[in-house]
Amino acid sequence: MHKKWLYRLILSYLPILFAVVFCLIILFFVTLNEAMEKQTSKANGVYAENVLQIVDTTLRNLETMTIKSLLMDDQVGSYFDRPGKLDPYRDYGVTEVLLDFMSPLPMIDSVYLYRAADGKVLMQHFSSRLPDFGDRSFIASAMKNTGGQVWSGIRDLQLFPGEDQRKSVISLVEQVPYFSGEQGLIVINVRKQSLQALIQEMNMENTEICLKDVAGRAFAGGEACSGPQIQSQAVSRISSYTGWTIQVGMERAKAFSLLSAFSNVWAVLGFAAIIGGIAAMTYISHRNYRPIEQVMRRIYSFGEDRAFGLNPQSREGDEFAFIGHALESLIEQTNSYEKQQAEGILHRRNQLFKELLENSGQMSADNWSREAERIGMDGEFAGAVVGIAEIDFYEAFAADYSARDQALFKFTLRSVIQEIAEKEGGSLWTEWIGPGRLGLLFRRSADEETADIPGKTLIIAESARSWVKQHLKFTATFGISGPSAGLSGLSGAYRQALGAGPQNHRRSRPRLCGAGRKPAASGRRHGCAGSGHRRRSPAVPAGERGVEAAD
Repeated sequence: MHKKWLYRLILSYLPILFAVVFCLIILFFVTLNEAMEKQTSKANGVYAENVLQIVDTTLRNLETMTIKSLLMDDQVGSYFDRPGKLDPYRDYGVTEVLLDFMSPLPMIDSVYLYRAADGKVLMQHFSSRLPDFGDRSFIASAMKNTGGQVWSGIRDLQLFPGEDQRKSVISLVEQVPYFSGEQGLIVINVRKQSLQALIQEMNMENTEICLKDVAGRAFAGGEACSGPQIQSQAVSRISSYTGWTIQVGMERAKAFSLLSAFSNVWAVLGFAAIIGGIAAMTYISHRNYRPIEQVMRRIYSFGEDRAFGLNPQSREGDEFAFIGHALESLIEQTNSYEKQQAEGILHRRNQLFKELLENSGQMSADNWSREAERIGMDGEFAGAVVGIAEIDFYEAFAADYSARDQALFKFTLRSVIQEIAEKEGGSLWTEWIGPGRLGLLFRRSADEETADIPGKTLIIAESARSWVKQHLKFTATFGISGPSAGLSGLSGAYRQALGAGPQNHRRSRPRLCGAGRKPAASGRRHGCAGSGHRRRSPAVPAGERGVEAAD
């Protein structure tokens, strides 16, 4: 017997061994490097939070001063309250307020007020209408963005249309009034260079800082944002106030000289470990192969004794092919046996169903329990209602459709009735008891009221009638008996269902032989006492046939 799988197993282990040894060496260096990076990252994180806190504090102070000095100022408030009135003196007073506000704050580039009522823009030195103002697009977006961030990202400021020189600023937008902004805006433009100078003052040696706005545009520490240090080992923090992101990175620490040295002692120990690993894996592989070899011998001996479908040529391949061939033969035999078993159970279910309907008086409760257990059903039987669903004009149905189409229609009818019964919460057992006749057994559990069975049965029959009439090209008639108290009454209920509808009645609603209504006397083949019947009329069009059941 060739031991291909054994040799394949041994050879497959060797690359794993080399890979593991190599990975262990790499892991040693990586672990030390990660330890240094964690410490660096932790320090960068603390430093980034401090820098971001200083930037946020500076901007918060500027916003607070704006609210106190401008938003709450009486002259500024009167400017927004009197739209459309030309009052140069009052406008001059407002510009004086703007100049007084800017004088102690060198980081501010410009301030302007926008009044929404008449579209007027007032700055510290001039006034303008919105269509003639260079920053009108920013005003339009700020008026739409109510409740957003008060600080914008980096943007280009152009006060007059056609102006060649553009300034990079960060703008503070305050709404007037504070919470609604329907009267206008107060816009404070801060120089980009001011924030850059603030960041550079906090910058440490071997540290790179990059400040970005919400859109990812860098406006402080811009030269460092594309450097290798900030990209490889950066720590990011996001401001909850402005939404800006700050990244802080440091240069990597140099590797220790001990880690870069690889002496002869390390080489000898490494080769010894590799040789010992190969010897150990070979021994372990032989031990692991013994159970497989024993299984193969047993399968082969079993196949020779029982004609299992194995031949000596199958052993010339590898071991897995031999075992796979044996398993395939075993699976085929098992599937064949299970199929035969399942077909026998289905046949037994159908025979037991017919026996219950035709000779229920001869079956005891013990026999029913045993038979139900054999076919995998619940043996509980507190009462039942028997129904018949018969395809109308079955001779014409069989002539119009092929055997395959007939089987599909029958499957559809049976499935629809089962699904409707499940939705109504009824326990229904269905079996075909004739070429075009489907038997229905509505079983009642011990905790269910007897009076609920007929009503629920009629609902199921009516729903099935409507569905078949709407979706299928044929119709069916339902006959339903009255409630039966136990097994012994099923045969009588079956006769009631036969007389109730499938062969004698053609009415538009389901009909049930209820309690107190006896089967027809001996001059009629089927039917309930007191109910008439109609002959089938083949002249009735197929689309006019209703799904009917005896009430």
